[in-house]
Amino acid sequence: MKKTTKQDIRVVKTRAAVRRAFLSLACEKAVTDISIKEIADEAKINRTTFYLHYKSVEDIYHDIINEHMAFCEAIIKKHNNELLDFNFAECAVEFAEYHDGVFVNAEKLRNSVFMLCMRRKVRDIFRDFIAELYAKPEMKAKFIPLSEAILSGIAAGVVSVISNWISSDRRTSLRDSCNEWSFAILNGIKKI
Repeated sequence: MKKTTKQDIRVVKTRAAVRRAFLSLACEKAVTDISIKEIADEAKINRTTFYLHYKSVEDIYHDIINEHMAFCEAIIKKHNNELLDFNFAECAVEFAEYHDGVFVNAEKLRNSVFMLCMRRKVRDIFRDFIAELYAKPEMKAKFIPLSEAILSGIAAGVVSVISNWISSDRRTSLRDSCNEWSFAILNGIKKI
């Protein structure tokens, strides 16, 4: 019989409160300027409780980043089974919906060092995936090889569309924005 480990609800709630406090403070100042005391006060816990869950402010930072990178990679793997019909739009929409739900203060965080790092890491994941996708024999037969600059540009475009939509007035749906971007990029690559 398989054992499942169930996390104590108090642990889940405390970690969530600490992460919310961290993100709230990251809206106001650089991550390097945030203290454990400020996080504990914002999360309404004492410092001892903080240390039961995290070792440092950087530990929270890396925990949030790693969770989002794992989610991004999972989305790409999920959509990767449609090799030649890979839908960047669907992938971007799923990531943005998850991202938007977690970062309720996305507009305030938009230009923070934290979000710049997050966008860079997501861009790198997309770039590596696109390079892997276009290196497959089926793709090599249809397209010329893409340079590192083109791969980075396409990946940066994915991240830019998501980032701009999150902080926009959202009159256009993210799916429509991503579909337009995806159509333009993929048709451009086919013409090369």
